[in-house]
Amino acid sequence: MKTNLKANQDASHQKIAKLAGITFLVNLFGPTLLWFLVSSKLLVTDDILATSEKVLSKELLFRASISIELILSIGLMVLGLTLYLLTKKINKNLALLGFMLKMAEGIIAAVIVVVSVVALQILKSDAEFSILSIVQKQFPVGLILNSHAAIWSIPMIFLGLDMIIFSYLFLKSNYIPKSISILGIIAFTSILIYAVFTILAPEISVIFLTIPSFLFELIIGIWLLLKGVNNIIPESDGK
Repeated sequence: MKTNLKANQDASHQKIAKLAGITFLVNLFGPTLLWFLVSSKLLVTDDILATSEKVLSKELLFRASISIELILSIGLMVLGLTLYLLTKKINKNLALLGFMLKMAEGIIAAVIVVVSVVALQILKSDAEFSILSIVQKQFPVGLILNSHAAIWSIPMIFLGLDMIIFSYLFLKSNYIPKSISILGIIAFTSILIYAVFTILAPEISVIFLTIPSFLFELIIGIWLLLKGVNNIIPESDGK
């Protein structure tokens, strides 16, 4: 009976790990493809009004980007849940903190999507916002796209914090090679620094700090999807 229970738990654990692998890869390639295939086609660098005019001329494309970003924000929450379920036996309190931070990241991302929808409605409005000039209506959408890095640096603060926690928990476990976990800690410390610099000193370009996180999410996503996690679960430290 105990053997069967253990086998069922291990099988469930592996399914969660594979789902985590899938969401890692989706959350990695989704925003990248979104930027190159959609957002970059709407953005006119240093010209907010020209960007808004492009949005008007390619409204369906902009709406598609909004829909994809909403799906990706849900993906962040799914990833947070899978990582919590995987790591709660290592340290439940830390895993819960990581989960809460990941949920905050996903919620903030969803709020940014809502703001984009509202901005588009203002841009498309007639009677409702007749008090506003055409330029005032165009400004919000153009600002959102042209300030993409600055706006998304807010959820990236939470991304850095929650993934440092989960990478640390993976390091304490025997689930994945420790080298991957160490890369995760380094990568998301870099993301945290990048986000802080983007907020405090946007004139300083530190985009290279995002490269380690790309490598980590690619490696751990493929690893969890193809190999899952080791079934050796260390004793919890009771916290």
